[in-house]
Amino acid sequence: MASEPAVPLILEHLDTHDPGGVRGVYLYGSAVTSGLTVHSDVDLLVIVRRSLNQAERHQLSALLLQVSGWSGHADDPAVSSRRPVELTVLVEHGSPRRIDYQYGEWLRAEIAAGALSRPVSDPDAVVLRATALDASRTLRGPHPDQLLEPVSASELRAAMMGALPDVLAGVDGDERNALLTLARILVTVRTGRIVSKHVAAAQAGEWVPGVAGPLDQARREHLGEDGHSTQDARSATALLADAIRDEYSQGRPGREKGTAAMGGSGAG
Repeated sequence: MASEPAVPLILEHLDTHDPGGVRGVYLYGSAVTSGLTVHSDVDLLVIVRRSLNQAERHQLSALLLQVSGWSGHADDPAVSSRRPVELTVLVEHGSPRRIDYQYGEWLRAEIAAGALSRPVSDPDAVVLRATALDASRTLRGPHPDQLLEPVSASELRAAMMGALPDVLAGVDGDERNALLTLARILVTVRTGRIVSKHVAAAQAGEWVPGVAGPLDQARREHLGEDGHSTQDARSATALLADAIRDEYSQGRPGREKGTAAMGGSGAG
């Protein structure tokens, strides 16, 4: 990740300030699996001994505002030229659905205005844990399986379903990401596997009638190719959401035993 200047700066901050008593730092997602696309985040998971205090939250947020960015912030060229960083902090042996701290570009305006990222119960914590256990690069500390409990197939499927309302609520203005996220939820609920967004788009497009076109447009845009994912996005999201609910209601009892089976493509 030498080409991503944010990573060494974040590691330097964690080494120097040790917020929460850092136990491990892990790079996961497309950076270590399918490769970063033009729109990919740099995904970092930090495991700590205790919850971050207020000063540690302020310090970490101040750094991330300086090193993370997003092309959508066109009004600020310095910010729009940076790759987005999504950094999540989990407390070792804490609640499996509790995120202690999180930074992502969707939170920039709130954090820049002085809001603190506080502990919250979020099903995404389960998904992040499963993804990091499946494929990650250890930047600090032991292998993640020494700090994180395994994720069962039923736990992962339930977490994906728990994230569905928030995804549907955020469709307007973020059609591409919503479509790809719904495709990935469907693949996980149906197969118990976590795959990359562009792989999920191809699979879901084959399974659900009426969504192949919008998903292919979203996939191409995600990969930096030509594409405009707003076409028929609303109807496609509704069709995907219905397919997810139908799949989950079937229970898939044969996939409930043991730990979740992860795909080789990872998140991203």
